[in-house]
Amino acid sequence: MNVSGDTGQNRDLVLTSYEPVNWVLTVQNGVLINKIIVSGYHLSRVTNVPSGTQVEYHSLSTNGKYNYSYQSSGQEYDSLKQWLTGLYRAPDGELDGNFMFPGYSASSINVYVGYKG
Repeated sequence: MNVSGDTGQNRDLVLTSYEPVNWVLTVQNGVLINKIIVSGYHLSRVTNVPSGTQVEYHSLSTNGKYNYSYQSSGQEYDSLKQWLTGLYRAPDGELDGNFMFPGYSASSINVYVGYKG
């Protein structure tokens, strides 16, 4: 997975799948990933994680609290969005806009990290 985009801004990366996946990252210099959330029914891995980036794993075998979606619509996607909203809800009830989740499926993925307002 190639990660590029806005530099100098911390973002979180959300990676989901049903089957176990070894996510291999190639991160453009200057792109800051604060946290990576890896979620799915089966435990997946992520490699080439930038130094200082926290990785949070969610699966049936790790903590039983997981979610995934292959599409950007439908019941699985709605469930994933709701779960992420719960993870990113600030104490004041507002949603922290520091994550981006484009739902899709591919063997080679290019992700542009930036603000979509």
